[in-house]
Amino acid sequence: MNDILDRWRDRLMESETIRSFCRSRCGREPEIFIGPAAKDPPGERNCPYILVFPVGKSVGEAAELHSFSLCVGWGVMDGTAGDPVGTVRDSRGTRNLEGLGNLIRNELAYASATYPSSVNEVEYECWFFWPQLVGRMEITVEVPRTCGGFTEEY
Repeated sequence: MNDILDRWRDRLMESETIRSFCRSRCGREPEIFIGPAAKDPPGERNCPYILVFPVGKSVGEAAELHSFSLCVGWGVMDGTAGDPVGTVRDSRGTRNLEGLGNLIRNELAYASATYPSSVNEVEYECWFFWPQLVGRMEITVEVPRTCGGFTEEY
């Protein structure tokens, strides 16, 4: 699990696509958190941010694949209601939330060419934490079991 967390941390920190998106849309680069921060969770002051933490794993002698599940959360500030078009206001914040989530998913999907990941579920919370908009996705990585560990480094 730690190998996956380390690889994902590095990919997120080094992604010029994510950094550029956040600079142009949110005014600053994202803060990245690895592991849960229950006593001081990321919030409005940290936006945009990306949070990665383990959810669980399925391993064992009988398993042909070791399965590792991780949660990736991210947050952006809504900031504006958007420019009105007639009586409609299109929130830039929800578009930034979706855009950043897509970039994160694309970056992590190929963090390992040998062991690609799959996204199980994506959820958005655009009301409860407003003006902070948050998303989360659960991602699973499956690695073949071998005697003594992985077939090669994640």
